[in-house]
Amino acid sequence: MTPELRDFYRARRVLITGASGGIGRGVALACAEAGWTVWIAARRSAEARAVADEVRSAGGTGHAVGCDVGDEASVAAAIARVVEDGRGLDGLVHNATSGLSSRSGSMLDISVDDLEDHVRVSVRGCYLLARAAAPLLEASRGSSAAILQRLSDAAMQHAPPA
Repeated sequence: MTPELRDFYRARRVLITGASGGIGRGVALACAEAGWTVWIAARRSAEARAVADEVRSAGGTGHAVGCDVGDEASVAAAIARVVEDGRGLDGLVHNATSGLSSRSGSMLDISVDDLEDHVRVSVRGCYLLARAAAPLLEASRGSSAAILQRLSDAAMQHAPPA
């Protein structure tokens, strides 16, 4: 990476949900290697703090913030922490998902409660985050603010019995 490109990327600030492990952790560490400020938002606070430490070790600025993306007050509190920091926000990566995302099999095996939790995290959570972060993203528009949504790895399907 050229010094100019590294300087361009160095100013980036991103909040990543579901970043206490898996894909979210990987995205956070990739951003850290580019020198970004990374907000690790997750329900599991201890794991989020550990990833924030990894971000700092990898060359970025890491912050952990507790956040249940399906809860409006929790999302508002997480965005308030970013605002308090005063650095702004250039991007939002909604990676959080419910346990349903990693399951495969028949839709007949999925309870209504599991489906409702999945919609709460994946759909409602994306909406709440985008709405709460919009003023910060709008303020950084000159730096190409972006929202990324990771969709489920698995799809619900039903095959008739053979």
